[in-house]
Amino acid sequence: MFTHDTIPIINQRTPNATCRFSGFHLSYNPSSADYGSDTTAIVMGDTLFFILNGNHKKVLATIATETGLQGCIDYFINHIELANPLSEHLGVINGQEQFGIAKSGLAFLGQANIDRIAQVVQALPSKL
Repeated sequence: MFTHDTIPIINQRTPNATCRFSGFHLSYNPSSADYGSDTTAIVMGDTLFFILNGNHKKVLATIATETGLQGCIDYFINHIELANPLSEHLGVINGQEQFGIAKSGLAFLGQANIDRIAQVVQALPSKL
């Protein structure tokens, strides 16, 4: 179930709604102000963000409940053409060390998933 958190000090609700699972959560932001459209993110360990344009919260919540993080990563890979430009999947496959993105990617995804993402990105007409 997606819920809004309260921002301390200003005591207002967050614009995004989250649904928490073990080791990761899903985040849906209905606003287009920051990302150019509404977005749904798979957030691993509060440090690594794989972001899809659009509202995928219902299907991803079902997948997360049934198959966990791996199912969500599979969904992301199968819909990679919808990846938001601010998604960190490219940093993972390109070995970006800033903010520990590559290291986090390896820890959360494993090399096999990183290789799968790289293969799918390489096959796209334009790199996302």
